[in-house]
Amino acid sequence: MGEKKDTLITLTVDTGKINNNNINSCVVFSDNREEDKPQEPGNPKDYVSTVNRNKKVTWQGKAKEGSDTVKILEVYRKKEDGGAEIVEKFNSKNDGTVEGKIKDKKVDGLENYEVKFSINGGDPYPVDPKLAMKD
Repeated sequence: MGEKKDTLITLTVDTGKINNNNINSCVVFSDNREEDKPQEPGNPKDYVSTVNRNKKVTWQGKAKEGSDTVKILEVYRKKEDGGAEIVEKFNSKNDGTVEGKIKDKKVDGLENYEVKFSINGGDPYPVDPKLAMKD
């Protein structure tokens, strides 16, 4: 069993191509966990990040190319079909990231959540990945 650690999730956005009709094909999730493979472009709803109990998870955004600023505005458990409740609380930071505190108990199943992000302070875009807890 690997060492328990905080998880850093990066949302990489093709800022030159994205619009409200092609969000899923212009975003890719990845994280700092060896067991998690980067998401296949076009399928953010299928991406699952692994977290450890009583640790933190942080979401950050970055542009695929260029100097655009991608800020994570908020992250929250989906109200409809949210699944497991893995994150105890979400905290939006002033630096364009969001940090989550993972519960200190084993939680089985997937948590379905939504990330809202902006590019250069523009209108927010939503995207819906998942979390899973590893003991």
